Amino acid sequence: ECFFVLDGELAFRLEDRELRAGAGTWLFVPPDVVHSFTVTGDSPAHFLDIHTPSCGFGDFVRGLYAAESEDERRDARAAFDQLPAPEYATGDPTLVVVRRSGGSEGEKIRDEPERRVTVLVDADELVVSEFFYGPGERGAQPHVHHEHADAFLVVEGELAFTLGDQRLHGPAGTLVVFPPNIVHGFDNDGAENMLVYNFHMPASGFADYLRR
Repeated sequence: ECFFVLDGELAFRLEDRELRAGAGTWLFVPPDVVHSFTVTGDSPAHFLDIHTPSCGFGDFVRGLYAAESEDERRDARAAFDQLPAPEYATGDPTLVVVRRSGGSEGEKIRDEPERRVTVLVDADELVVSEFFYGPGERGAQPHVHHEHADAFLVVEGELAFTLGDQRLHGPAGTLVVFPPNIVHGFDNDGAENMLVYNFHMPASGFADYLRR
C-alpha cells in the first residue's frame, strides 16, 4: 500500500513507531507490515492511496459505502486483503519507505536544470519515480509493456502523451493509467516546466532500467 499526501498531514502508526507525513510526502508499506493511519489536527487531508496489486480494494470501498447493514459491511471487509493485526507481526516495519518529493530525497538518476529523474520508491510491487521536464523536453517514444501497468500523475505543467495514433494532453491534476499491451509515449510539449509522478505496477525492473 502506498500513500501520497497532497494536502494536510497523516499520522501512520507502525509496530515500532509513529510517522508523520505532510504534503508532498510518499510513504510505501510493504506486504505483511502492520499499519494504520489517521488525519492529524483539525484540517482535512487530501491524499492518494495506491494498492498494487489491487486485491479488490475498489470493490471493498464501494461495498463499504453501499452497505446498508453490518452484515453487508462484514462481507465487504471479508472479500479484501485487510486483516486485523496478529499478536506477532510478520513484516519488518523498518522496510517502510518515506520520501519527500521535490528532488531532495530519493535516488537521483539524472539531475540537470532541464531534466530531473528521481526514484522515490523501488519495490517489487511498485516503482514511483518523479520526472521533472523543462519546456520542450522529450520523454519516451511510443512503446508497450506486456506484464505491467504504467501510470502518470501530473502535478505541474502539462503531459503530452501518445495513445495509438492520438496525441492527447493532460494538465496538472490528471491521472493517466496505461494497462498492459497499450502502446503509449509521453513528452513535455508545453512552454512551462512539467512535474509528473510515474508508477510502474508491478516494478518489472523499471528502476534498474533507469539506472542504465
